[in-house]
Amino acid sequence: MTKDEARQEAIRRWHELPAAQRATQEQAQIFAASLADDLDFRTMGNERKVIAAWLVRDIEATGNKLEAGQQQDDAEAKDGQSAQQFGPPQHAHRHRVVGAGQAPR
Repeated sequence: MTKDEARQEAIRRWHELPAAQRATQEQAQIFAASLADDLDFRTMGNERKVIAAWLVRDIEATGNKLEAGQQQDDAEAKDGQSAQQFGPPQHAHRHRVVGAGQAPR
């Protein structure tokens, strides 16, 4: 099996787990240890550590997407609450700012 095939298989098996069981680096380390014996690929590094790195990157990528999506949802909800709380925006009166030594028109 090539290294790319091993990575794809590791991620595929990782995603078969419930999200709660693939949320931490510790869970990735444990799962990587179990996969190291099953996936036969060539690498200059320790197979378990290479697999764990793939899984941790997946956690970070998934976490960043979820976090960004959650922040956007939170911002939209906050904007909606502000609009409901304070009503429609009021139009501000526009005044010309006069600098020192200038007479208003």
